[in-house]
Amino acid sequence: MKVADFSVRRPVTIVMLVIAVILFGIVSFPKLSVDLFPEMELPVAVAVTSYPGATPTEVENLVTKPLEERLGTVSNLQDIYSISLEGASQVILFFNWGTDIDQAMLDMRDAIDQVVGMLPDDAKTPRVLKIDPNAQPIMYLSLSGDLELNELHSIAENVIKPRIERIDGIASLSIGGGQTREIKVILDQHKLEAYQLTINQIQQAIQAENFAGSGGSVFEGNQQLSIRVDGEIKDVDQLNDIPIRLATGETIKLEEVAEVIDGFSDMTQKTYVNGKPSLSLNITKATGGNTVKVAEAASRELEKIREQLPEGVQLTTLVDTSEYINKSIATVMEHAILGGSIAVIVLFFFLGSVRSTIVAAISIPIALVATFCLMYFTGQTINMITLGGLTLGLGSLVDFAIVVLENVYRHRQEGKGLIEAATFGTKEVGNAVMAAALTQICV
Repeated sequence: MKVADFSVRRPVTIVMLVIAVILFGIVSFPKLSVDLFPEMELPVAVAVTSYPGATPTEVENLVTKPLEERLGTVSNLQDIYSISLEGASQVILFFNWGTDIDQAMLDMRDAIDQVVGMLPDDAKTPRVLKIDPNAQPIMYLSLSGDLELNELHSIAENVIKPRIERIDGIASLSIGGGQTREIKVILDQHKLEAYQLTINQIQQAIQAENFAGSGGSVFEGNQQLSIRVDGEIKDVDQLNDIPIRLATGETIKLEEVAEVIDGFSDMTQKTYVNGKPSLSLNITKATGGNTVKVAEAASRELEKIREQLPEGVQLTTLVDTSEYINKSIATVMEHAILGGSIAVIVLFFFLGSVRSTIVAAISIPIALVATFCLMYFTGQTINMITLGGLTLGLGSLVDFAIVVLENVYRHRQEGKGLIEAATFGTKEVGNAVMAAALTQICV
């Protein structure tokens, strides 16, 4: 092998190359993202459609089946499943492995556009989503205290959410539990019948009065000024005074046929922490973000937010996945170091040579540092899988070192010189070692 000749005859060059590799690895290591698992893209997408008030049978016949028939024509499709629930439809598509899921989602949207006109008027436009295993929240928080849940919800929505979502690497903060403000218009069926009105007429009247938008433009001298129509309803009194035109030509107010209530939405989700009602806040990182760094940045911002919260309000971190990731990564690294140390000790007992053992011991960290450089340039992250691969690689590295060093040692025993023994010993087993290494790489 020419590599063996070059390595033995050009030691200074080899040393400089090794130093360069170490420097590149040291620079690359801090830039590697840390996560529990590598980024995975499952070939699965879902078409979700909301159809409020519809029974599962209606959802299946009017929404699910038309979507299934059209989405079944998408290319690279392996399986298709559907779930019809009360008020909602889910069509799940499994594509062949290797399919570009982003292109597949575009094909799904094109197929849905061809059938969306056949769906019921009350059905919402289908949404196409992809299954992302890395989209799980990285932090779970709770907001509790002496205030009412609607007041806590206002704090979460107006104070905590904007500040957390401004952090680089965070995609969103979702709020669960509590109630949001809701204006309810409760119609009196008997009065509607007496005035010969329908629900659609009431709805159209409210929409006509609750309008805001552009009103065109006017010229003032050389300037063109935009006009904005601000007709949004500000309070309940304005809503009560909305005029409703009758078939007879007369006009009545909305309050004469309906009761307008400024209240809160129905509570569909309840969250308790230590037996007290609270809100759940879930932080989700952006795709490709470093979970550990994002969680650390979020924790620092949460500390600042806690200092500014009203007295009696507690913002508690329930689950921080970065802690589990750090512990898992630390455990794997600890075992890797321990395994490498034991391997060096075992190597010394087998070889019986301090110099040969030092050579193998030095090659282990150099190989690891070089791997960090390759991981950075190939977009890999430090996770359970990559660290597990590195740990297994340590064993293979020691195996290869033992084979080469033992063969070199044999040539030394036969009376060859140091350089000659290193060259011939490496050449004899070099091809076999290379074949074994390439086989493991392929696997």
